[in-house]
Amino acid sequence: MAGGKETPRQKMIGMMYLVLTALLALNVSKSILDAFCSIEEGTATAAREQLARGDEYIAILVGEKSANAKQNPAKAAKIGRLLADIEKIDKETGKFIQLVDEAKFHILKLSGEQVEEAVDKSKEHVVWNFNKKGPKNKHGVTPARLNLFAVQAKDQYDIPMHEMCGAEIADPTPNGKGMGIWKALIDFRSKVCDVIGTYEVPGDKDSLGNISGGAKYVCKTTKINKFKNPKDLEKQINAMVKKQKIKHGEDAGIITEIYKSLTKQERFEEVNEVSNVHWIGKTFDHSPLVAAVASLSQLQLDALTARAKAIQHLKGRVSTGDFSFNKLVAFAGGPGVAEANSPYRVEVVLGAYDSDNKPEATLDSVNGAALPTPVNLRTSNGTAILERTAGGETESLSGTISIQSKSGGKKSESWFCKVGVVTSDKEATVEMPEMRVLYAEIDNILRCAAGGQYKSVTLSGGGARKKGNRDYVCKPSKSQVGRTIKFSLKAVTPAGESVSLKQSEGYIVKPCPKPKIFLNGSDSPKARLGRGGLQLKYGDNVPFSPSKGSFYVKTYTLFVPGLPQPLTGGGKNIKGNYLKAMRSSGAKEFAISISYGGTSSGDVFSKFVL
Repeated sequence: MAGGKETPRQKMIGMMYLVLTALLALNVSKSILDAFCSIEEGTATAAREQLARGDEYIAILVGEKSANAKQNPAKAAKIGRLLADIEKIDKETGKFIQLVDEAKFHILKLSGEQVEEAVDKSKEHVVWNFNKKGPKNKHGVTPARLNLFAVQAKDQYDIPMHEMCGAEIADPTPNGKGMGIWKALIDFRSKVCDVIGTYEVPGDKDSLGNISGGAKYVCKTTKINKFKNPKDLEKQINAMVKKQKIKHGEDAGIITEIYKSLTKQERFEEVNEVSNVHWIGKTFDHSPLVAAVASLSQLQLDALTARAKAIQHLKGRVSTGDFSFNKLVAFAGGPGVAEANSPYRVEVVLGAYDSDNKPEATLDSVNGAALPTPVNLRTSNGTAILERTAGGETESLSGTISIQSKSGGKKSESWFCKVGVVTSDKEATVEMPEMRVLYAEIDNILRCAAGGQYKSVTLSGGGARKKGNRDYVCKPSKSQVGRTIKFSLKAVTPAGESVSLKQSEGYIVKPCPKPKIFLNGSDSPKARLGRGGLQLKYGDNVPFSPSKGSFYVKTYTLFVPGLPQPLTGGGKNIKGNYLKAMRSSGAKEFAISISYGGTSSGDVFSKFVL
């Protein structure tokens, strides 16, 4: 009973309960440890498969190089350059694999396991195969084969943690095994990606020996080890890759994929009530021996998978084996519209696509402006289709099209298309032949256009000059009044050829219209005399903008009934004594004649109510 004295029988039952609980705990612990052994077995098998996959691609390239040595030496040379890049990747892979193997053997040996002898597939031996360099393992990329079921100290965790991490999981030993592997992983990630993206494409030599084309690409990835979530990681990697001077359509996808697969979150906010824990600390914190070895093997699998993907991608630069096609389609491209009696060209090409592997395409920008969200195109028969309503001007469209390779990666290419917009099909022009007029001493605005697909129409002759993107200005002199002016027109065809168009109809030059007299701000006959302010300007009596006229008063003459003689003066105001005389004259109206200058010069007459 609670708080009471226990009998011998109760004490015995309590002890048996404790023993039973401990036995259950031991059984659970053993099953978990065995699970880590099984995980190691599966990881090792997967690593060997990835190793074989990469080796197979190398063998194919070596065979292709030999086969092309005589019949296509240029291709053989290209394969040779790719094999040199693959050897760089193998050297880096071998360094990493061996470093991880050394860590495995180190913690196994310190834990009392026998790791000096290897016996293949022996149930009693921990080591089945060593990672020995040789003809078939030149750079040591083949991990040692271990049998963790034979490990005696499966639950030993002091040594793995001490050797891989140290006492503090937030601050692993800088020169410890764990941090050495962490730094090597980051270095391996950069070097593999940089090898993929850094290379030079020689120019093509024509039959005359002239070399054209060629390009040099450089990739220098930077460290990304801190991210909020997988989406944020992908965003950071994409931004970093976008800055690289690589062949983006071909290499950006695989560089992004491999970089992401080899990236670990460096720090964790809290692990087991400890803040800012390093990935090494989190992985090896009180980790049983077999779990620590399995974690290290996973790193080797990640490295060998990255190696296989990288080699497969490099192989794809000389072989189409990474993509399959089961359908053929013919494409013919021409100008769509041809000018009468003008030559035109049609290009025909035979394309192939995989009916079971649809491409993905997006519209990313219009006229150089990026869309807030890319527009997904629909696909049919291996073709991405964009359906769009034309605006009022030519549109430059660009985007990306990608297809998945056999390896699971995506190969992307940028596409560009310029769509000319022809508006004349839906527009009509009504012309007034009698109104083909140019006014002397006025900036007459001219706008030219041509039907069909002509573009960049230009105008000349008659002293016309360009104004803005579309307009021209013609300002005939006073001496040209009565003459007829015609204009010459040129345009550019869709093929880029400059052609002369039919000369324009004749435009007759007429005198500049006379301005109106404004009294006290109004041109109405009932305008008030007020202070006698005089202005000369265009009103609604001209077929162009009134602001094109600028005039001033030279002299004026007032004709007022009842006054013995006309009143004359100058300037923009009627004299004060004239105003007084006019108001006391008893007249009901008066007339005014003004001699003016400015845009044009002359005399104008008008009547007003007094």
